[in-house]
Amino acid sequence: MKDDSQDHEGSSALGFSNKISTAAIVDKALKLHSEGNIIEAKKYYQVLLNKGIDDPRIYCNYGSICKKEGRSNDAIDYYQRSIFLDPYYSGAYYNYGNLLQEMSRLKEAERSTRLAIRNNPDFAMAHINLGNTLKALGDLESAEISTRRGIRLSPQLAIAYNNLGMILRDFPRLEEAELSTRKAIEIKPNFALAYNNLGAILKDLGKPKEAEYAAREAIRLEPDLVIAQSNLASILLDLGRLKEAELVIRKAISVNPSIGSMYTNQSMIFYALGDRESALSSITKAISL
Repeated sequence: MKDDSQDHEGSSALGFSNKISTAAIVDKALKLHSEGNIIEAKKYYQVLLNKGIDDPRIYCNYGSICKKEGRSNDAIDYYQRSIFLDPYYSGAYYNYGNLLQEMSRLKEAERSTRLAIRNNPDFAMAHINLGNTLKALGDLESAEISTRRGIRLSPQLAIAYNNLGMILRDFPRLEEAELSTRKAIEIKPNFALAYNNLGAILKDLGKPKEAEYAAREAIRLEPDLVIAQSNLASILLDLGRLKEAELVIRKAISVNPSIGSMYTNQSMIFYALGDRESALSSITKAISL
């Protein structure tokens, strides 16, 4: 495995005396990472990796940095090395499972996340992320069970209530979905994604005015949240405000032109406006994506 980051010549490359212990460098690296100083933490991790340290935490954390940098294959290698060094390290299984889920390797993601839970049954976020994976696999009943376990373990995690709301929407158990998503917002009032999801639920419940408010609140909190813009366009379509809907969906597509569902929404808007040629062009684009 080749690391494409800048190389360092041991601890002295960071201005350390060679007498400083490896343990002190490990402690500094982990402290920097926990404080969110990723740039500096990365330098320390590279020193430790070049020294050949066998600490699963270093490999796991460095894997997370690779993941954020879009270097998924390197991240996989580091997570696997971390697990090899400590087969009971739940954090490495958890992070590995998250990455596999993002790569749509869902059965592998499920297995890794279940191993995180096996090694740490009280790991609330692992239960919640297992719920995400199971939802993506279409197993809504198991997804609900797993997410509710996460909530029991950590009742103040807004993301858990938001995720549960999306699972309940898919059943569909819309009134329960609304309550759960509102709970997420109660815990975290600036949770843009929860407002967007609430808008989608309210739209399904036939409450377009309330849905519009929720979608606009999501956009106010996070102006480039394209799924909220797309959701708002769909709500405006239902309200018969077609020109507004067209402008909103165009803006969403300009921010991120690679999401097929937005072109589907755009096609519906064009069709409602009587522009069948543009509607056909948009649906063709949606199918291609």
